[in-house]
Amino acid sequence: MYIKYKSLSDQKVSIINVNLSNCKTITTDDSKLIINMPNDSKDKTVTLALSSNEDAIKSLERLFETLHAKSPIGNLLDLTNLDEELIIKKDTTTTITEEEDETW
Repeated sequence: MYIKYKSLSDQKVSIINVNLSNCKTITTDDSKLIINMPNDSKDKTVTLALSSNEDAIKSLERLFETLHAKSPIGNLLDLTNLDEELIIKKDTTTTITEEEDETW
Protein backbone atom coordinates (compact mmCIF):
# COMPACT_ATOMS: atom_id res chain seq x y z
CA MET A 1 0.00 0.00 0.00
CA TYR A 2 1.22 3.48 -0.77
CA ILE A 3 1.02 6.01 2.07
CA LYS A 4 1.17 9.75 1.41
CA TYR A 5 2.99 11.43 4.31
CA LYS A 6 3.92 15.03 5.10
CA SER A 7 7.10 15.43 7.16
CA LEU A 8 6.74 17.49 10.32
CA SER A 9 10.33 18.76 10.16
CA ASP A 10 10.53 20.09 6.60
CA GLN A 11 6.89 19.83 5.38
CA LYS A 12 7.95 17.74 2.37
CA VAL A 13 5.39 15.29 1.04
CA SER A 14 6.51 11.71 0.44
CA ILE A 15 4.78 8.62 -0.86
CA ILE A 16 5.96 5.51 0.96
CA ASN A 17 5.37 1.94 -0.21
CA VAL A 18 4.58 -0.26 2.82
CA ASN A 19 3.93 -4.00 2.66
CA LEU A 20 0.94 -4.04 5.03
CA SER A 21 0.05 -7.64 4.17
CA ASN A 22 3.33 -8.69 5.80
CA CYS A 23 3.19 -6.45 8.89
CA LYS A 24 3.01 -7.87 12.40
CA THR A 25 1.17 -5.02 14.14
CA ILE A 26 0.04 -1.46 13.49
CA THR A 27 -0.03 0.69 16.62
CA THR A 28 0.16 4.25 17.88
CA ASP A 29 2.65 5.51 20.45
CA ASP A 30 2.58 9.12 21.58
CA SER A 31 2.07 10.96 18.28
CA LYS A 32 3.42 8.22 16.02
CA LEU A 33 1.85 5.61 13.78
CA ILE A 34 4.06 2.52 13.88
CA ILE A 35 3.83 -0.31 11.35
CA ASN A 36 5.87 -3.17 12.82
CA MET A 37 7.32 -5.85 10.57
CA PRO A 38 8.27 -9.36 11.72
CA ASN A 39 11.91 -9.84 12.77
CA ASP A 40 12.59 -12.21 9.86
CA SER A 41 11.13 -9.81 7.26
CA LYS A 42 13.25 -7.99 4.72
CA ASP A 43 10.89 -5.00 5.17
CA LYS A 44 11.73 -2.50 7.89
CA THR A 45 9.39 -1.11 10.54
CA VAL A 46 7.82 2.20 9.48
CA THR A 47 7.36 5.02 12.01
CA LEU A 48 5.39 8.09 10.95
CA ALA A 49 5.45 11.12 13.26
CA LEU A 50 2.19 13.05 13.35
CA SER A 51 1.17 16.37 14.93
CA SER A 52 -0.60 14.87 17.95
CA ASN A 53 -1.69 11.63 19.58
CA GLU A 54 -5.22 12.31 18.28
CA ASP A 55 -3.87 12.54 14.71
CA ALA A 56 -2.03 9.24 15.18
CA ILE A 57 -5.26 7.56 16.32
CA LYS A 58 -7.18 9.14 13.41
CA SER A 59 -4.56 7.88 10.96
CA LEU A 60 -4.86 4.37 12.42
CA GLU A 61 -8.65 4.53 11.99
CA ARG A 62 -8.32 5.83 8.43
CA LEU A 63 -5.88 3.04 7.61
CA PHE A 64 -8.30 0.43 8.97
CA GLU A 65 -11.21 1.92 6.99
CA THR A 66 -9.11 1.90 3.80
CA LEU A 67 -8.06 -1.71 4.37
CA HIS A 68 -11.66 -2.68 5.12
CA ALA A 69 -12.90 -1.09 1.90
CA LYS A 70 -10.29 -2.89 -0.22
CA SER A 71 -10.16 -6.28 1.55
CA PRO A 72 -12.15 -9.37 0.69
CA ILE A 73 -15.36 -9.66 2.68
CA GLY A 74 -14.72 -11.09 6.13
CA ASN A 75 -10.97 -10.49 6.09
CA LEU A 76 -10.91 -7.75 8.78
CA LEU A 77 -12.48 -7.89 12.22
CA ASP A 78 -13.15 -4.74 14.27
CA LEU A 79 -13.11 -5.52 18.00
CA THR A 80 -13.29 -1.93 19.23
CA ASN A 81 -17.09 -1.73 19.70
CA LEU A 82 -18.02 -5.03 21.30
CA ASP A 83 -21.41 -3.70 22.49
CA GLU A 84 -22.64 -3.30 18.91
CA GLU A 85 -24.49 -6.19 17.29
CA LEU A 86 -22.58 -7.96 14.52
CA ILE A 87 -24.73 -8.61 11.46
CA ILE A 88 -23.42 -10.88 8.74
CA LYS A 89 -25.50 -11.02 5.57
CA LYS A 90 -26.06 -14.52 4.29
CA ASP A 91 -26.65 -15.55 0.70
CA THR A 92 -30.41 -16.05 0.38
CA THR A 93 -30.33 -17.65 -3.05
CA THR A 94 -32.28 -20.88 -3.18
CA THR A 95 -32.07 -23.65 -5.72
CA ILE A 96 -34.90 -25.75 -7.03
CA THR A 97 -34.31 -29.49 -6.97
CA GLU A 98 -35.37 -31.74 -9.86
CA GLU A 99 -38.37 -33.05 -7.88
CA GLU A 100 -39.60 -29.51 -7.19
CA ASP A 101 -39.00 -28.55 -10.82
CA GLU A 102 -41.33 -31.32 -12.03
CA THR A 103 -44.24 -29.84 -10.09
CA TRP A 104 -43.96 -26.54 -11.97
